Amino acid sequence: MKNTKLGVYTRNDETFNFNFATNLSANKKRIFVRTVVEALVDGMNYDSVIRDIIFDYTTVLMFTDVDMSFLRTVDEDGELVTNMELLEDFLLETNIVEIVRANAFPTLFDQLEDAVDKSIEYRTGIH
Repeated sequence: MKNTKLGVYTRNDETFNFNFATNLSANKKRIFVRTVVEALVDGMNYDSVIRDIIFDYTTVLMFTDVDMSFLRTVDEDGELVTNMELLEDFLLETNIVEIVRANAFPTLFDQLEDAVDKSIEYRTGIH
């Protein structure tokens, strides 16, 4: 990971060290935006209610070396999916996203939020 820092987050009274990036390459920014939008938009359906959770999840995935595999479960079709309840609990119980945002390159998250919003608008026609 380029432009990395060491952070510490707490969960269930345990502390965990993690590395995180303070910036992303242009290609990784593109992947970040696509990952968020593809998780939220299915055809013309837009799951706006989980937008912030998915954005924060992608932040952890793309900016940190935190192992998020504990969130993966197998659904009734045998597909590996992210357990949204576990994800929401993890995000609420830690300050990991706040640490990454506070140390990120200035305006980076404003750019990512704007790019996600524009991509969602383009795919759905919702303004």
